[in-house]
Amino acid sequence: MDVEDSIMSLKGFKFSLEAPLKVKELHKSQLEVKLAKAKKKMDAYKRALVLLTMESDELHFKLADSLSAGIKAVNLIELNKYLNILSDRIADAQIQYREASDKFAALRNSLIDVINEIDILEELKEKQEKEYLKEIQKKEEKDLEERINFHTFMRGGKMYG
Repeated sequence: MDVEDSIMSLKGFKFSLEAPLKVKELHKSQLEVKLAKAKKKMDAYKRALVLLTMESDELHFKLADSLSAGIKAVNLIELNKYLNILSDRIADAQIQYREASDKFAALRNSLIDVINEIDILEELKEKQEKEYLKEIQKKEEKDLEERINFHTFMRGGKMYG
């Protein structure tokens, strides 16, 4: 058992901000779960955006090849319509990715704030524990001094009595 464990199990010590600390730790756990989900969602939107962009690039190359090789007007119109639809889907995917990215960033910042608040509360707890230990040490020293004085007085009384 190390010093930290012995400090954590101080009998009679009550941290005045224990309830807010526990609430912050619970909030941290919840934010970590939300952050993981937001990251997963953001990554999924990013993959979808990449796939749509790759498809668009392929179609642009196909269009360029078809134009140089000769393409029927009907096929050109159909390909152009699909490229327009694909372009709209890419724009929507960019918006979804940006929103997911913003949500992820906001959750990450909230988590950082909560972690900083927890660190501050833990520092206060450590400080209060140290003060408590000092009080106990002073009390023990005072009790020991009183015992020594009492024993010295009793010995002195018998010797000089």
